[in-house]
Amino acid sequence: MIQQSLKFMNSKFSILPAAFLQALLFVLILNLGCSTSQGPDLNLYMNLPPTQRPYQLNGIWYYPIPSAEGYLEEGIASWYGKQFHGKPTSSGKIFDMHKISAAHKTLPLGTCLKVTNLQNGKNIVLRVNDRGPFVSGRIIDLSFKAAEMLDMVAGGTAPVRIEAVRAVGNKKQNGYGLPDPEPLPDFRHGHFVIQVGAFNTLLNAIQLKADLTGKYEKIMLRCPEAGSKKLYRVQVGIFNDLLKARREITLLKKAGHKGSFIVAVDNITAVRD
Repeated sequence: MIQQSLKFMNSKFSILPAAFLQALLFVLILNLGCSTSQGPDLNLYMNLPPTQRPYQLNGIWYYPIPSAEGYLEEGIASWYGKQFHGKPTSSGKIFDMHKISAAHKTLPLGTCLKVTNLQNGKNIVLRVNDRGPFVSGRIIDLSFKAAEMLDMVAGGTAPVRIEAVRAVGNKKQNGYGLPDPEPLPDFRHGHFVIQVGAFNTLLNAIQLKADLTGKYEKIMLRCPEAGSKKLYRVQVGIFNDLLKARREITLLKKAGHKGSFIVAVDNITAVRD
């Protein structure tokens, strides 16, 4: 059962100095990635905990994000129960369908989420301790008990909003020991770009950049250090709203750019075009 500022100057083609490139590559390693069929260089992720490293299922690579701060998503939730009851979750804990928990493809394990059923307004607070759901169009898989509390067991699925919150206190919710939620700081708004493609050869990167010309105000080509085996990356942006960047990714994927994902950089002075 897997953001924050960035400022780029206008440019048609650029090669970053080594120091700037290293800073950018570090952020690319740690920041949000959507699924892609092209496998990553796993050596770049060896310093991360195993649960935070990219993983592959059914030929698709998933990239866990480093932080849940500011995370907000709406989509379809499903639930799982008897088939996995008593089996280990991705966090190592044993899955208990009668306790409140959830599975998500890319949020850090241990993330505290407020989940709201958009059909009836009911909501609960729970923790992510597993990976999934690996079914197209679903954003979260809830334990049977969590689904029961949201009144979505009979339907099997339901539209939900999931929002990262900070756990404080030890107040019980319906007797199940759920933490009080405290809203996290607003990290939705900042500066984000979308990486559309990454290539071993410069020519392919230049071709993609040419194909995107006229569609975006800013198109950046990020080059590796001389002699390295890292990739030439084509990015577009800037977006000041994370949700707008996510909507743009949907359009890019419909246009055939399946591996597009969002990149955010903490230090806006560390990157120049």
